[in-house]
Order: sequence, then C-alpha cells, then structure tokens
Amino acid sequence: MHSSIKKIDNRKQKGSVLLVALVLVLVSALLGVSAMQSSRLESQLTNNVRFEQTTFRTAEAAAESLLTTDNIFFLANNLDDTVSSIQSIESAVNVEAHFELLGVAPAIGYSLGGSNGFQNINFKATSVATIKSVNSAKKIIVGVKRLAVADI
Repeated sequence: MHSSIKKIDNRKQKGSVLLVALVLVLVSALLGVSAMQSSRLESQLTNNVRFEQTTFRTAEAAAESLLTTDNIFFLANNLDDTVSSIQSIESAVNVEAHFELLGVAPAIGYSLGGSNGFQNINFKATSVATIKSVNSAKKIIVGVKRLAVADI
C-alpha cells in the first residue's frame, strides 16, 4: 500500500518562519517603547499638576494668613508698617508675602460717633509662591476693607 501522506520538503522553507517571528518581535518592541514613552509623559503631566496645586495652595495660605484679625488690627493702628514674614510648610516652595495699605476713605452710611463717624481702611495681601526647580509660580492678591472709628 502506498501512503497518501506527502512528505514536506524542508529545503523549500528557507527560514520564512524565522523572518515572521523577527517581524513580530520588532512590532512588539515598538509597542513596548511607545507605551513607556506615553507612561513617562503622563507621569510628567501629573507632576506638573501637583506642583501647580502646591504653589497655588501655598500662595493662597500665605495671603490668607496675612489677613488674620491680628494683622489687620496691627496695620489699622500702624498704617506705615508692612508685614512680610510668612514661612512655607514645604521646604521646596519659596514664599514672599506682603501686606500693604491701599488707602483710607470715609465710610458712607455710618455716621455714628458725631462728625467723625467711621472710615474704611483698605488693605491688599499679595503672596507669590515658587518652586524654582520645576519653574512653577503662583501669585495671589487678596483685598480686605476694615471699618474703623475715624480718628478724632
């Protein structure tokens, strides 16, 4: 009996499987490199957002701490002084904060106290927080009015 199974001639293959395997390995490597670059970019974006939020929160906290009741009363009584001593919680963040008098004006509608009445004292707190290593900076300006008895 003669067998109907044909023998495969190995000489005709000539490495085509090897070539296909190498192409698949190359495509897989390119996909891996692309995924790593995408992951690195996402990590950088996440860090940038974190640094931006850190500088914003630090600047806002510095401006708000200048607007405490003690500082407002101090400046209302010492109109030529400026408070600028704020320390950052995070060591990488540099903070500069200034509290300045914008002006004093009569308070309209408050006539108690005779002819002197009341006055509005206008202040501005400015704070700048920076992280120099990543070139991130935020500036916050907050204003406040204080109603006070006018000087006699």
